[in-house]
Amino acid sequence: MFASSQDYTVALSFVLKLVFCGMLKLLLLHEENLPVLIHCVYGKDRTGVLVALILDCIGVERETIAMNYASSEDGLVSMRNEMHDDLIVNWGMTEHSCQAKADTMLKVLNEIDKRSVVVT
Repeated sequence: MFASSQDYTVALSFVLKLVFCGMLKLLLLHEENLPVLIHCVYGKDRTGVLVALILDCIGVERETIAMNYASSEDGLVSMRNEMHDDLIVNWGMTEHSCQAKADTMLKVLNEIDKRSVVVT
């Protein structure tokens, strides 16, 4: 499905336009929706990008955001085999899709910047 980490980065940033803008609107523009619990199956991509965008919106430094994302790597250890079977065997993704690397999050945020995505 994704031949490289760059393909994966571009795909995550593309999903932003389709899904994350609406999610951010619900969270940030409607105080009655707070507090919220944000989670997903593995808690690194959809969840990681959404949380990264929220942190970016409130001015947290991107290196801090990336390190926070990378801290998910420790939690993924216990799920590594399950993730491998699900993402690689069933979905045809590559090994990097089972990882949470700081540089991946920085690339996603930079790709979002290049695409000039604005939440309105």
